[in-house]
Amino acid sequence: MAVNFSEIAGILNATRDAHTSSREGFLLHILVAEDAPREAVCAVRDVLIPDNVLADIEIQRLDAFLNLRPQYADAALIFSGSNQDLVAQAARYYASAGTPCALLADSSLEVPDAEKCSVADGAPVSLIAAAEPETLVKALARWLVDATPKGIAVAAAFPFTRHAEARALVNNCASSNAGVVFLGVTPGAEMSVLTAKQVMLSLDLAAAFGCTSLPIRSAVSVFVIAAGFVWRGVARFISRDQMQMFARFVRAGIATGGTMISGWGVVVILESALNEADSGVQHVFAQRGEV
Repeated sequence: MAVNFSEIAGILNATRDAHTSSREGFLLHILVAEDAPREAVCAVRDVLIPDNVLADIEIQRLDAFLNLRPQYADAALIFSGSNQDLVAQAARYYASAGTPCALLADSSLEVPDAEKCSVADGAPVSLIAAAEPETLVKALARWLVDATPKGIAVAAAFPFTRHAEARALVNNCASSNAGVVFLGVTPGAEMSVLTAKQVMLSLDLAAAFGCTSLPIRSAVSVFVIAAGFVWRGVARFISRDQMQMFARFVRAGIATGGTMISGWGVVVILESALNEADSGVQHVFAQRGEV
């Protein structure tokens, strides 16, 4: 497999960009109505615990919001209550400020109508409605990583969002690789391009999981390169006797599936390595009698 200098430069740039993305700051505003559903508030409180010092959360009572008027946030959450006019007013404030905002409630009947919350040319106002805390947390994870361009920083800061960000990163890379193969934009160099994209994916995933260990980051990169050779052999074997157009479909399908399997393989490696590291730290403190 020949990798040209532009691809090497791309991987090096991806290393830098992934590290930079994971080190971005993230500020989340949370407004809580006095009569907001307690179970939902507690569920969100339990998962919104930053894993690094780059993320910050500012929490205010909804009825005190109008007096404080925060100037900036990357995203905002509003726990809806019975005073829907105040909820709508707060949502319009964030929308007009360009801050993505989500309304949290047990059902869509407990929030104002969409037209009362949105403003022309403003940031989107979304609804996260779920009666079950587990469902609410999963929906919130998806919204947080999609709402801003800082998905990697969000995942690095809040572990409960990491699978949602991993899914977005893997799916995006898989569809991109399928396009490269099917359209034949790099004849004779598909392997190099696909492998470079997968290495970049592994670096993004490592950053999203808050992994700063060079050995682990190197290990996942080696893993996807080795997997790339396997998928290349599979694609050649299956498509060797096929017509050219059908062979492209086959190779595009293998590029998609191979990227997804390799990507989730990286996730498994990262989770195992990080869990082992956490266990080691806890063991050290336990020996010292500090936990």
